[in-house]
Amino acid sequence: TRYGDVTGVQTCALPIYPFFNPEIDAQACMREFLIGYFGMAAPWIEKWIEACQSRVTPEIHMSIYDSPAAAYLEETLLEEGDRIFDCAEAAADNEEILSRVRTARLSLRYVRMMRKPEDAPDREAEIKSFFEDVKKAGITQIREWTSLETSEAQLLDR
Repeated sequence: TRYGDVTGVQTCALPIYPFFNPEIDAQACMREFLIGYFGMAAPWIEKWIEACQSRVTPEIHMSIYDSPAAAYLEETLLEEGDRIFDCAEAAADNEEILSRVRTARLSLRYVRMMRKPEDAPDREAEIKSFFEDVKKAGITQIREWTSLETSEAQLLDR
């Protein structure tokens, strides 16, 4: 997807989701999409979705505008995500699937990058690598009303 992460699940599954048809099994619908889009990496992407969802409680919610410091984005989740995405990349059927997996991983990389101390020796290289990959994925913004170039410059200037 042009938007990163697993937005395709929402876009593809939305018209047939249970609130339109209560007879449909939402989990099966999502799984079908993941298999079609991520191929052999699908079980790993599903594990990532489940890992994120497992952090949701009545007190902790997930939303599109969450900060990299959001309560559910604890270090154990990030470490689990790194392991899951390593496995997903290894399982990718071909270069196209690998590219999709790497695009899905961008959200995890973003959190890691934003949490990196400003004096970390590899910070600049990580920021540049992240933005190169964002551009390769066809993503045009990571913040509303802000170009990628401006976002990158702001992070490098911190």
